[in-house]
Amino acid sequence: MSPIHTLISKINNSSNKILEELDNEEPSFSVIENELNLKGIYVQKLTEYENQYPASSFEKNELDELNHKFDLFTRLNENIQKKAKQLLHLQQEKLAMATKHREAEDQYNISKNPNISYF
Repeated sequence: MSPIHTLISKINNSSNKILEELDNEEPSFSVIENELNLKGIYVQKLTEYENQYPASSFEKNELDELNHKFDLFTRLNENIQKKAKQLLHLQQEKLAMATKHREAEDQYNISKNPNISYF
C-alpha cells in the first residue's frame, strides 16, 4: 500500500474526529483546530507525493480503493461544512438572545419606569 493510501486514511480519521467533536453539546474548538492543522499537514504531504505516485503506477484494485477513500473524504468534508454552519447558526441565535436579554436588563436597571414585559 502506498503512502497515499495511508495519508488519505489519516485525513479521513481527522475528519471523523472533527465530526465527532462537532456533535458534542459543547465542542472543543482546540480539538477541532488541532485536527484541522493535522489535516493540513497530511494534505501538504499528499501534494508532495503527487509526482512520485502517478495514477498509472497503481493497479486497478488500488485505484478503486483510492477512489473509495476520496469519496469518503468528500462526504466527510461536506458533513463538516454542514455541521459547522449549523453550529454557527446556533451560536448566532444564542448571542442574539443574550444581547437582547442584556439590553432588557440594562433598560430595567437605568429606567425610572422599567418595561418589564421582556421578563
